[in-house]
Amino acid sequence: LSMTKAAFNLAFRDGSISSDVEWKRLAPFKNVGSSRKLFLTDKQIATLIKHTNGGLQKLIQSGVYTGARAGELTSALVRDYDHKSGTLDVDGKTGKRAIYLSSDGNKHFKEITKNKLPNALIHTQDDGTAWISNNYNREFRRAVKTGKLPSETVFYSLRHFHISKALVVGIPAQIIAENCGTSLRMLEKHYAKFMKEDRRAMMNKVELGI
Repeated sequence: LSMTKAAFNLAFRDGSISSDVEWKRLAPFKNVGSSRKLFLTDKQIATLIKHTNGGLQKLIQSGVYTGARAGELTSALVRDYDHKSGTLDVDGKTGKRAIYLSSDGNKHFKEITKNKLPNALIHTQDDGTAWISNNYNREFRRAVKTGKLPSETVFYSLRHFHISKALVVGIPAQIIAENCGTSLRMLEKHYAKFMKEDRRAMMNKVELGI
């Protein structure tokens, strides 16, 4: 709804539509702003990867390692990855940022960029062409069905998995927010459960001497 109204507003500003009254009357949908409930387990992620191969499997693995949005990964070039610093520069919904990779993530990107030219896309389909959302979504849904995973599993679920795991092991929320291109407010909204567990684990480490 938000994207549709934004398109209408653009048309109104450009003079293609004479009035914006009709969609201003439209009330927001109810219960669509609640936090997402699906958080995949390690076993489910392993199952998803097992039921994919080639370019899609590499894209999914990159999603797990980075928590990045699909569009950020499919548009990233080889030159955006720096093995020495262990970073991947992406540009997406929240602008440009550097994603700091784990050792395993760095190893993964080093492998999938090997022998590729600097201006080449990191992630492509098996025929070498660029990914488009319809293609990876279609193949992704097929893997979800074959692996008998929850039907609501989408590529964004990899982002939820990455962020929730990072919170559970105690990485500061601010660092996660910066790495994943989001805000503390959004983390609190969608990952409150994991942030509470994180805080409890940290408090348990405090020796009060009583």
